Amino acid sequence: MFRRGNRLLNLGLPLLTLLRVGLSSPNQRATCPAFSFLSHDFFCQMSHEMEGQVSSKKKNYFPFLNDQPTIDYIKTSRLMMYLPECSDILDSIKHVYPEAKIFSEQSSCSDQTTSAVLNEVKKWLESFSNESAVFAVINDPRLITTEKLKPFGNLSVAFRLVQVYVDQTNFIPLFYGWFFNLPDSEDLRQQGHELLKHLNKEEKFVEEFSKHAIDGPTKGKVDICKYFDTRTLVVGQTLLHCTAFFTNFKQMKETEDYNNHHRQDITRAFKMQIIGFLVTPRTFGVRLKLGDKELQLWHDDIQVAQEVTPQDGNKDEGWKPSKYSPTNGRGSTSHLTLAVREDISAAETGRDLKEIIKREVENQKSGKKVLTLELEIGDARCYGDGLWAIYLNKPQTFTALFSNYYVPEPE
Repeated sequence: MFRRGNRLLNLGLPLLTLLRVGLSSPNQRATCPAFSFLSHDFFCQMSHEMEGQVSSKKKNYFPFLNDQPTIDYIKTSRLMMYLPECSDILDSIKHVYPEAKIFSEQSSCSDQTTSAVLNEVKKWLESFSNESAVFAVINDPRLITTEKLKPFGNLSVAFRLVQVYVDQTNFIPLFYGWFFNLPDSEDLRQQGHELLKHLNKEEKFVEEFSKHAIDGPTKGKVDICKYFDTRTLVVGQTLLHCTAFFTNFKQMKETEDYNNHHRQDITRAFKMQIIGFLVTPRTFGVRLKLGDKELQLWHDDIQVAQEVTPQDGNKDEGWKPSKYSPTNGRGSTSHLTLAVREDISAAETGRDLKEIIKREVENQKSGKKVLTLELEIGDARCYGDGLWAIYLNKPQTFTALFSNYYVPEPE
């Protein structure tokens, strides 16, 4: 049974362990960390099962220890996790990541001890800010308190680290999803910035977009490069994520079923395909196309408000994928939010993409002429009301870690 939000974090911080995994090459890029919670009893039980007492499928409860593509990804990455104290699992971590460095907190769990470990972790991160993976380990999630975790969360923000708290049995996350590391997030944001700079030079784009811009225009035309904001994004202004299941801390059977069914994929690396961008008066985002493995993690019931067609979208009255209608149906609204207009929620990116997909399908049927601009990276098409879709000439593939995200429950 799940417990929810801040009121369930009646836990302490008896042990904190950080493990560092060195980059295999100085030219390799570092990725973002993730914070994770796992049940102490469950974790230790599974660590014993990993010794060969269970099937290979159950071994995948810990992909960061036994899934080779994930291990390879983490070895060139930065990763922070909260894990229980369990000798078997710590031995496994040391075996898989032999360069691991461990910081331990005494079982007294005093504020002074927590502060000392926090300072030591901070100094270590400052010294190795461009290197490797980091694991934060605790011995028993039942003893953790939200107050003791806050400074570590603040530290992760300061170092632009993804905060992912993974608990297999006791906690309801805000959402499950795929998290892009810092270098890839910066890469995509830079691509987005270059796109906006180019569109700002396209007279037809500026003229059409300005007609529908929020709060304007009063004089002149909108500067699209200064139009959007990142300060209200939940996971921060840099790191990107794609939501697979938005639970909103709600305790329900679907959440428990989803966690039980997909917990073996927590911290697993997945390939994510980037097929375009969307620019609207409300949001600016990246468009994804999910593969079969990723679609297995896409939750329909919670995302139904963002869906355009039934789950078998490919059968929607003869719809067929095409250059200007690449996705439809289940998982078609998967995206990354790059920025939003001030006071606009990031959730609106999915709704804007939903409307674009709807208009793509309608245009595929009608064949009506659409304003199209040829760009170096692909074509930009306007579907009315300031809704622009950019279709890349060449899709891009990135790797992202699947996990779940916890933030303090609203008061």
